[in-house]
Amino acid sequence: MCASDLVAGYDIRRKIKQHRPSDELTPIYSMDPTVWERPAEIESRFIEIVDESLGSRPFRGVLLGNPLYLINNEDTIDEILKAHSSVEAHRVAFTLEAGVLRGLAKQHTPTYYSGPYIRPIQIDEGWSQLGYDVISILGVLCSLSIATFSNLLDENEKMVVKSSLNANRLFTDYESARWFADLMSVAVPEHAPAVVVGIWVR
Repeated sequence: MCASDLVAGYDIRRKIKQHRPSDELTPIYSMDPTVWERPAEIESRFIEIVDESLGSRPFRGVLLGNPLYLINNEDTIDEILKAHSSVEAHRVAFTLEAGVLRGLAKQHTPTYYSGPYIRPIQIDEGWSQLGYDVISILGVLCSLSIATFSNLLDENEKMVVKSSLNANRLFTDYESARWFADLMSVAVPEHAPAVVVGIWVR
């Protein structure tokens, strides 16, 4: 199986410049497009390409009006950025746990996927990993946002999560991210399963 079979898709997200939130559990980067946005200047063209491309594999959230469309061709991302050279943005690749991605390919929804969970792949040289995100597969919602907004974590759990996050407010290692995903799947069953996403930029 080649790497492209295990990449959920490619995206373009804005470069983070503003001051970071003071709350250490407020996410900065996420697969969730309401946390880490696509630049407004390229949004309409991005969606047009997804709609036009028969080979695209859109990943869609189904709750709270939060769909996420990804492009499965890295060259197309380069073409969009070349046409919008003044936009400061990252090329982004998202890798999902392999079992979840196979469920998505077969059923177009991994909503009822229950494992086994397999670490997201390390992708091609030239990409840098920001860390591991955890998202609710229903709605592509950032689990850290859900936990913070709904005050779901006790003090001990908050300490564990804080110690597991890197400077990008993403999980440093897969094991910590999988622990948090399991915790959130139980805490918020209506959004289960929570899954681990590798976030890569260049």
